[in-house]
Amino acid sequence: MPVKVKCSTCQKVLSVPDSARGKAVKCPDCDTRIPVPAGDSDAPVKKPVKKKASTDDDFASLDLRNIEDRKARICPKCGCDLKDLDEDETECPKCGYDTSTGGMGAAAKKRALKGPDPDKFFKGLWSDGWKFVGRNKGLAFRSIMYSIVASLLAAFSIFMFLYNSTWPPRVFFGFVTAVCLMVIPGWYWLADVYIIQNAMEKKDKIKRLNFDFFTASALGIKFFAWNIAFAGPVLAIPAAIGAILVRNGSPTYVLGIITGLAYIPVLLAFPGVMGHMAMPISYPGWMFWKILPSLGQTFKGSMVWVLLALSTNIATIGTIGATIAVYGNDVVGVVNAMESNADIYRRKWAAENKPKVQKKGEAPPAPEAPIPDPVRVNYQPLIIPGILWCVAFIPFGFTALFNMRTNGQFVYYFRPALGLIGQAKQYKYKAILSRELDEEYKPKSTKVALLEAIAVTGILALVGGVGGLVVSTLFNTDLAASILVGVICGGALAETGGVLMVSKEAMDHGNPFYSAAGFFLSSFWLIRIGAGILIAMYGLDFVRILVDILTLASFIVLLIYTINNWGEAKPGCLTAILGFLTSFIGIILVIVGLIASPLIQEAIWGRGNEPDPVQQQFDPAGGAMPGGAMPGMPGAPGAMPGMPDPGGAAPAGAP
Repeated sequence: MPVKVKCSTCQKVLSVPDSARGKAVKCPDCDTRIPVPAGDSDAPVKKPVKKKASTDDDFASLDLRNIEDRKARICPKCGCDLKDLDEDETECPKCGYDTSTGGMGAAAKKRALKGPDPDKFFKGLWSDGWKFVGRNKGLAFRSIMYSIVASLLAAFSIFMFLYNSTWPPRVFFGFVTAVCLMVIPGWYWLADVYIIQNAMEKKDKIKRLNFDFFTASALGIKFFAWNIAFAGPVLAIPAAIGAILVRNGSPTYVLGIITGLAYIPVLLAFPGVMGHMAMPISYPGWMFWKILPSLGQTFKGSMVWVLLALSTNIATIGTIGATIAVYGNDVVGVVNAMESNADIYRRKWAAENKPKVQKKGEAPPAPEAPIPDPVRVNYQPLIIPGILWCVAFIPFGFTALFNMRTNGQFVYYFRPALGLIGQAKQYKYKAILSRELDEEYKPKSTKVALLEAIAVTGILALVGGVGGLVVSTLFNTDLAASILVGVICGGALAETGGVLMVSKEAMDHGNPFYSAAGFFLSSFWLIRIGAGILIAMYGLDFVRILVDILTLASFIVLLIYTINNWGEAKPGCLTAILGFLTSFIGIILVIVGLIASPLIQEAIWGRGNEPDPVQQQFDPAGGAMPGGAMPGMPGAPGAMPGMPDPGGAAPAGAP
C-alpha cells in the first residue's frame, strides 16, 4: 500500500511504494531527501492522553522514605551496579572507587602503576631464588674458583711484600696485592649487574658471563669508591658523634656501634643502588640524596632482601669471624715478625753502605748500637686460617647467586619507585652528532656548576675531617691537627677529581693534543709510581725530569682547553679550584698552628695560669714551676748540667 510523505522544504505530498518504508526518497521538485516511516500504516494511531495536573495534595501524601531502594548498591562515582559483589567488597570493579574510604581503592592504585605489582615480589621469592641457583650452578662454581684463586694470589703477594726488605719490590707486590683483593668484590659486582639486567628481561637461564681479571679489579675499586661517595656523607656525622663520645671517656666500641647503626640505611639502599648501576644511566646510584628518599616506598622489600642476605650468608660470616677471633693474634704475630726482620735487613744494609767520611779535626763518631739479628719466623699459624678463608667461599658462591637473583627480582617489581633511568632501543639508525654539532646538548650554567663543585668539595672535606677526628680518637693524636689533615686530604681528593673531570672532557674533544694531555693527567699517579720504581731500581734520574716536563706541558695544554671550552670544562675546573683552595687553607692553618702553638703555650704559662698537662707529668703534685718554666729548661730547678742559667749562679761543676 502506498505511503504518503510530505516534503519538509517545499511542502509537496508524495506517494511512495510500501517497499520504501524505512528508507529515504528524493523530492522531485527540490531534491530534498525525505525519510519514509518504517511503521505499519494499518496500525491504529494512539491519541495522546492528557495527564492530570499534579496538586499539592499529591505531594503531601508522598513518602520520601520509600524512594531509596536499600537493597540496591550503586557506585556513587560511575553508577555501576554493585549488587553482584560480596558485602565485604567496597571497591567498584569499573572505576576503582572505594565506597568505604571515599577514594581510589588499593586494586585501582595497583592497576594505575606503570609496571608489575610490588606485592608479587614476596610470593615465591625463596623458591624462585634457589631454582635460579640450580639452573645456573656453573656460575656459582666459577665464582668460588675465582674467589679462591684471587685470595691465593693476594696471600702470595702479601707474603712477598713482607719478605722483601727493599722498597721497590715492596711497592710492586703491594700494588699486586691491591689488584688481586679488588677482584673478589669486583667479580660479584659484575655478576650482580648482569643478573639484574637479565631479571629485567625475565630471563631465568643466563648466558655465560665472561671473566676478565682487570675488569673485575676495576669494579672492585668502584665498589669501594661507591662506599666512600655514597656511605661517607651518611656516616660522617654519626662517626663524629661516636669519636667525640670516645674522647670523652666512652669505650672504643661505642664508635663502631654508632657507625654500624648508621650504615643500616646504606645497606637497605644497596639493592636499589645496584638497580641503578645496571641501567645505562647509573649516576643516581652514587647520590644518597636521590636514593634514600625512595626507601619509604621500598622499605618492606629492602628489609626482606637484607634479612635474606644476612641469613643465607651466616655460614660465611661465622667462618670468617671465628677465624679472625681464634687465629687473628697468631697471624698478626707472624706479620709483625716478618716486618721486624725486613726493618733489620734495611738497617744493616744502610749501616754497611753508609759513607765513612771524617773531616779533619772532627772527633770520630760515637759507635752505634749493634743491630740485632733477624728472628726465625714460624709460618705454621698461617695454614689453618688460610684454609678456613678458602672454605668460607664455598657456600658463599651459591648464596651470593641467590642474593643476586632476589636483587634482580627486587629491581623488577619496584622499578617505578626506584626511578630507574634507561634508554629506549634505537630501531632506526640515527647519526650521533658530536657535542659541537649537537643542538640538544646544553652545558651546565656557571651557577649550577659552582653549586655542584661547592657540594662535592664540602662533602669530601667533611668526610676527611671526620676521618681525622676518628683517627685522632683511635690513635690518640692531636685533635686539631688530625682534623686539618683530613680536610686537606678531602680537598686534595676534590682537586684530583676535578682534574680528572677536565681530563675526560679533553679526551672526548677529538683534538690530539687535548686527548694526549687528558690521558697523561688521568694516568698521572700510575706514571709517577712507575717512574719512581725505575729511578729506585736503576737510578734513571732523567725519567723524573721527563715526567716533570710532560706534567707541566699537559697542564698548559689542559689550561688552553679549559679557556677555549669553558662550557664543558667548568664543572671539573671549579671543583679542582675549590679543592685546591681547601687544601691550601688547611695547610696554612697547620703551619700557623705549628708556629703559634709554642707562643700561645709560653704566654699561658708565663701568666701563671693553671699548669699544662705536660707540666703535670714532671710535677705530679700539680704545682706550677717557678717562673712558669719547665724542668730541664734554663732558669728552672733541675736544669740540665752544663746549660747556662741566666737567672742564677752557674751549676756545680760548671767552668
